Amino acid sequence: MGVLETVIAAILISLFIVIFFGRILSISATIEREAMQQTVNHISSALNIEALTLYVKGDQKRLARWEGANPIKLLSPLPLQYRGSLTEAEAIQVAPGSWFFDEDAGLLIYRINHIDQFSGGRAIPERVRFRVEATFDDSNGNLLRDENEKITGLKLNALDNYSWHVSEQENTN
Repeated sequence: MGVLETVIAAILISLFIVIFFGRILSISATIEREAMQQTVNHISSALNIEALTLYVKGDQKRLARWEGANPIKLLSPLPLQYRGSLTEAEAIQVAPGSWFFDEDAGLLIYRINHIDQFSGGRAIPERVRFRVEATFDDSNGNLLRDENEKITGLKLNALDNYSWHVSEQENTN
């Protein structure tokens, strides 16, 4: 095998390695996005069940206490990526790809791992914040819950706009 063939083989192998690792990173970002969304869906389902149970019992006080509370407490088992309730100072140490609850702010937070495939949220460290909020019959249309307006449900609201930049073709593979 001549020098030219060796150089061509080395270039082709290098090209295949670059393509392979690029594909691996893209698949990894897709997995992160899907895992994050699955956790949000599980929490939302658990909140709906809890809200329905308390609403049927007429327990408005317990429904109201869920606003800003830690919704992870409703899940069993806890997500593997959940790191617990932390202070703001402790939260800076949370590894990317992890969930934690900020007790002081009443926020569930997800630290983004694949920041190159993500936009929005909060930066440094990259994260998305969620909060449990009550839904209610707004009989007077002021968008505020007054004492006479019943809580009708609970929802997990994303406080930050965000999007993932993973192609649809990769979503179907």
